[in-house]
Amino acid sequence: NGLLNPGLYELAVAEYRKFLANHSDHAKAPLAHYGLGVALFRLKQSEEALKEFDSITITPGFPYVAEVAVMRGQLLIQAARFADAVAALSPVLKNHRDHDLADDAAALHVEAQYRAGDSAATAETAGEFQRQWPTNPMLDRVQLFAVLALIAGGDDDRANAVLESLTSHS
Repeated sequence: NGLLNPGLYELAVAEYRKFLANHSDHAKAPLAHYGLGVALFRLKQSEEALKEFDSITITPGFPYVAEVAVMRGQLLIQAARFADAVAALSPVLKNHRDHDLADDAAALHVEAQYRAGDSAATAETAGEFQRQWPTNPMLDRVQLFAVLALIAGGDDDRANAVLESLTSHS
């Protein structure tokens, strides 16, 4: 962790891998997988980061549940695995609504739902986002996906209403 925090990601990767090779069943192994995943994520080694996050067994008290879910969601969207991203992000919205990353998770969730082809869920989640975070800077992006979902679902009138609300406050 001493190497991860100041951004020495390549060195952190080596140390986490060494620790995990020697202590894979250690009580702190899930935290080491998390740290390794974060370092790989920061190094843009997406496939390897996703493997580390997928290997973490989330146990009660694991402190980075929301962080893992959001990074997994981002990586899964990048990999065009949209339904998997929806599944990865859903627990944050269900169980961690007050977490600092809940708005990020919700915005990513809307995008993943849209890209997965679930127009109805996209519009619904976008509406929930707007109710919970009405002044959030990501709201315009969320509403854009809502408009696209409404158009895809054939609800042009609601899409137009959302577009009008977007242009009226910009």
